[in-house]
Amino acid sequence: MVDSKKYVVLDVETNGLSSIKYDLLSISIFKPDDNKTYDRYFPLELNEYVETTWINGITEEMLEDKEPLTQEEFDILIKEFELDKRTILTYGNLDEKFIKKYLLRKKIQGFDRLNFYNFKHDIISSRFSEGNITKDNLCAVYGIKNINKVHCGLNDCILEWELFKKMNGNKLIIIGNSVNEFNSKYIIPASYLQNYTNFKYCIKNFPKVNYEMTNY
Repeated sequence: MVDSKKYVVLDVETNGLSSIKYDLLSISIFKPDDNKTYDRYFPLELNEYVETTWINGITEEMLEDKEPLTQEEFDILIKEFELDKRTILTYGNLDEKFIKKYLLRKKIQGFDRLNFYNFKHDIISSRFSEGNITKDNLCAVYGIKNINKVHCGLNDCILEWELFKKMNGNKLIIIGNSVNEFNSKYIIPASYLQNYTNFKYCIKNFPKVNYEMTNY
């Protein structure tokens, strides 16, 4: 069973996919053992307008009176949410990249004290899966409620925690629309080695295999 005292969940909303070109719009944090939350918007600095309102519901008006994060505020966050003592769960690597780039840009120290874990690495699927491993789709598979079309950072934190609990330390393998728990007895088809890239995160000492596929 997952120990809620060992984890904290973090989610960001951004104005694009590049942490260099696009603004960090919000940070949300959820501490699952006591349900403590943090939800904070940031002003536009790199971009003139919000391009992702249709995804996250954030508008320019919502950011007008916001202030950038400070070193003092970040230090308080680390202390109150035990960010330097717990594993920080994210679903994907975008969250960590944007946090790191924002702190560097603001000359805020402390990123090296954080330990992120992208648990999307625990999900093995083909790179041609066409998005069927989204957090929302997997939450639906597990019957997790409160999935919204417009994403909200804090709600996403809670969804990610519920999904992480449902997975309960197991790796998943998704073949087509079938979601299965992966185990060491599974015989991996050679044809999967190139397309199912997350095998390397789920198998210790995963061998480097050279192979050639031939169509008959």
